[in-house]
Amino acid sequence: MKFKKILGTALLALLFSTVGLLAKPDTTQAAYFRPENQYNVYDSTATVTGYWGANLFSGYDEASHPFLRILPNGSQWRVFGYVKNGDTYWYDLGDNQYVQGSQVRVPVATAGDAILNVAAKYGENPSNDYGWAHMLNGGSDTWYYNGSWGSPYVAVDEAYFPAGATGVIRTREFVVYPNGDAFQVNSFF
Repeated sequence: MKFKKILGTALLALLFSTVGLLAKPDTTQAAYFRPENQYNVYDSTATVTGYWGANLFSGYDEASHPFLRILPNGSQWRVFGYVKNGDTYWYDLGDNQYVQGSQVRVPVATAGDAILNVAAKYGENPSNDYGWAHMLNGGSDTWYYNGSWGSPYVAVDEAYFPAGATGVIRTREFVVYPNGDAFQVNSFF
């Protein structure tokens, strides 16, 4: 009886891991987030995750944005929008006050939110041949509820789209949870 239970559990684990490998990618080009210095309305809440807090700046121009103060770790702030400037994502906290996306997390409701969290925390490849792919759960649902990395989460891949090729080459894989925590779980370099 115990042997049947162990065998059943092993077969179930093999089935779930195979389904995860066969999931179809829903390719969302990085251009969705890439426009430089373009303000994007984005109503959300940012939670400060930086160990020492997050630096708050007046404006997002990397060359001349005056430092205002440090926001405490764990504090929450309303987000009105975001801007990409150079290789940094900035969240607008109102009154021309911006915080770097790598020092906060925002809740995830959609695959687009998950991709934004990953791009803000880990950066994007500057080449136009790269983009983001959201791995669908069985082709229909955004969230994995019985996946390898807990429950629920969104799987996001950075992918290389070679010119003239019919497929993509995955370069990095991430897991993003509903609270906005994003973790790199694989690198294919």
